[in-house]
Amino acid sequence: MSAQNLSKIQFKHHYYNGVHVGEHTLDAGKDGSYGHLSWDADTGKVNEVVVPEEHQRKGIATAMWNHAHKLAEEKGIKAPVHSEVRTPEGDAWAKKVTPDVAPAKKIVKDIYS
Repeated sequence: MSAQNLSKIQFKHHYYNGVHVGEHTLDAGKDGSYGHLSWDADTGKVNEVVVPEEHQRKGIATAMWNHAHKLAEEKGIKAPVHSEVRTPEGDAWAKKVTPDVAPAKKIVKDIYS
């Protein structure tokens, strides 16, 4: 998948009110094969942005971010906002898609740290 073909990616929105209570997830591609973005339904804080290595640096995370904001406006749900805890890669991406983003309060090795 090249950056030029991003328009062919389909997005699917899920709202979980079970195990991940109050979480929105946006999958890119069939079953999230190109990645997923999840955010808290109440605060909007991003819980996770994942794009498999073979699809990174093609604009997929940014496309999910933009689609999630469009979806939030259309459905009247809380739009995602950047978390204060980020990986180095996530911090660089947050600064790219939201130039005036607040600085991360904590940089972690991975999302499970």
